[in-house]
Amino acid sequence: MPMTRRKASLVWVLGLLIAVSAPVGADTVALNPKHPNRYTVVKGDTLWDISSRFLRDPWQWARVWTFNQQIKNPHLIYPGDVIVLTYVNGKPALTLLPEEKLVPGPTSAGQAPSAAPAQAEELPPPPVPLTTVKLEPKVRAEPLNEAIPTINPEAIRPFLTEPLVVSRSQMEKSGYVTEGMDNRVALGDQSEFYARGLGTHPASYYQIYRPAKPLIDPATGDLLGYQATYLGDAKLLRPGDPSKLVVTRVTEEILPTDRLLPAPEHEPPLPYYYPHPPKNEVHGSIIWAYDALNQFGPMTVVAISLGADKGMEVGDVLRIMHHAGRHLDPVTHRYYNIPDEQEGLLMVFRVFDKVSYALVMSAERSIRMYDTVQTP
Repeated sequence: MPMTRRKASLVWVLGLLIAVSAPVGADTVALNPKHPNRYTVVKGDTLWDISSRFLRDPWQWARVWTFNQQIKNPHLIYPGDVIVLTYVNGKPALTLLPEEKLVPGPTSAGQAPSAAPAQAEELPPPPVPLTTVKLEPKVRAEPLNEAIPTINPEAIRPFLTEPLVVSRSQMEKSGYVTEGMDNRVALGDQSEFYARGLGTHPASYYQIYRPAKPLIDPATGDLLGYQATYLGDAKLLRPGDPSKLVVTRVTEEILPTDRLLPAPEHEPPLPYYYPHPPKNEVHGSIIWAYDALNQFGPMTVVAISLGADKGMEVGDVLRIMHHAGRHLDPVTHRYYNIPDEQEGLLMVFRVFDKVSYALVMSAERSIRMYDTVQTP
C-alpha cells in the first residue's frame, strides 16, 4: 500500500535528525548544545532554520535522510506542526507531536443525550461530556508550495534566471543589439530594435545582458567566465537578419553591442533543495558577491570558482574558510603558517560550467572576497 503524504511527512521527521550529542564520530550527527525540547513551526520558517535549532551542523540532515530513501519528497512540514525532541534507545530523535482535539462524547453506551422535557425548555441545557480523540496521520489538503522551504526563497529568486555567468564562447556566439527603430541608440521599455546573430531558428524570448566583470580563479589565474549585467527582456517580433524585437522589461539602459541569450518563456517554480556535502573533495574561492563590498555576511549571494566541471550540484554545502597566510613569529622572527579558520557555510543553488551561485547560510565572522570554500 503506497505511503500517504502525511505519513511520509511523519516518517521523514522521525528520521530527519537522528543524532548523538557526543562524541562526534564518522557516522554520527551532533546536537546543538542549546537545542529546544520542542518547537512549533511558524510561517516564514525554513528547514535550514529548524534544523539549526536542533543540529550543530544543519546541513547534515541529508546523512540522516538516507535512512528514509523510500520517501520521495521530505519537504512536508507545515506551519503549526510541533516538532518534539525525544529519545529512542538512548539516542535523540525528532517527532511530530500527535494532534488532539475535544469533541462531544456519548452519555451512555454510544447513545446521544436524550431530549429535555417540554416544561424545562427555558432551562439551560445540561453540559455535554467531552472526550479526547487522537487523530491519526492523514493526507493533508495543503498544496505542496505551502510547505516550508529549505531556504528563504526571496534571497535567491532573482538569481534563478536573471543574473548570468557566460563563457567566452557563449558571448561570441550570442546575438547582439544593433540599433533601435528610427536610429535610436539608447533603448527603454517597449522600444523596438534590430538584432543580429540570432540564427535561423531564433527563440521567442531573450534576456539582454552586458558582459561585465571577468571571473578569474585566484588560484590559477584562469578565466572562468563573465559575470553578465542583466539589462532586461525582449520578445521576438520578426525573425531574419536582422531580426526585429521589442523590449518587454528593462532594468538599465540598453545599447548597441549588448548581447542576447534565449530566456525561459515562464519563470521556473522555486525548487526545493536537499542540502548535502559534495560527492568529491573540492577546494575553490569566492570570486564575486552581489551588492557587497570587501566584507559581507549571511543571505549574501556569491559566485564561487567551482562549477559543473568540478562535479558541483544544486544543494552542495561548503565551508567558508579564511586563509590568514603567514605571520612573523615575535620570538623566532621567522614566518609561520596560520591555520585556515572556518567563517561560515554556503549552499549552492545554481550551477554553470565553471562557476556556481551560492547563498551564504551562516557566518561566524565577516566573510571576505577570495576566501576559500571546501568540502565540509
